[in-house]
Amino acid sequence: MIGAETKQRAVPVLLFHRVVTRPDRDDPFAVTLADFRAGIELVAASGRTPLTVSAYAERRRTGASLDSVVVVTFDDGASDFAELALPVLEEFAVPATMYIVAGLVGSTAAWLGSSVPLMGWSDLAAVSAASVEVELGAHSMSHPQLDLIARTRAAEEIRRSKEVLEAGLGRGIDSFAYPFGHHDRRVRSAVVEAGYRSAVAVRNRLSPLDDDLFAIARVTLVDGDGPQRVAELLDGRGAPVAGRRELLRTKAYRQYRRLAAARNASSR
Repeated sequence: MIGAETKQRAVPVLLFHRVVTRPDRDDPFAVTLADFRAGIELVAASGRTPLTVSAYAERRRTGASLDSVVVVTFDDGASDFAELALPVLEEFAVPATMYIVAGLVGSTAAWLGSSVPLMGWSDLAAVSAASVEVELGAHSMSHPQLDLIARTRAAEEIRRSKEVLEAGLGRGIDSFAYPFGHHDRRVRSAVVEAGYRSAVAVRNRLSPLDDDLFAIARVTLVDGDGPQRVAELLDGRGAPVAGRRELLRTKAYRQYRRLAAARNASSR
């Protein structure tokens, strides 16, 4: 009964980063293919309706039913998505939203724990033509902590990533993902001003039905999160429902990151 009640008031928005054939000791965000496939199979069999982020946001705007909805997302655009994750999504007809670091298309992502190759433009074109819908969104130009950098640079990272992806893909980009999930009010405002219609954070909480459409809560799936973890989230368990206000510990961590960045800058 708890799960049924939670389905009425919250949406599990799942966040993946990488899918790998074997566990990667250097990357705790790498989920094995076996666990990923089992989790997506549960999503398909759950009775929930899988949506892209933009489709979820549009339902929110129009007042359409959000009963039994689930959203699958990926950050960064690692090349293993096209090779390993996409065939699973196609097999079970589960749409997803992938957020791309526009300035690093075809390059590598060092922040994932090792130098991980990212999809190139031809890979992104193939993903766009897949048999299941994969919405492509922006994830900045270079993946900085947007709430720690100058306002003008943050706004440029946000605006330019939309422009670069739209030019490279020939399609509109309507959703944004904050790198590392980090954002504050000024960063959120820059996303709105750049013309996006939604944005996702992290928060590791279920997304409430009145969630901020420019800070949608997601739950990160990491190494070792097998199908039981996905089943709990689909049933409305395993994570609290996000509140509208920023947690005190989030504010404290931002201050810690600012102090750490200042120390690093002064030591150079």
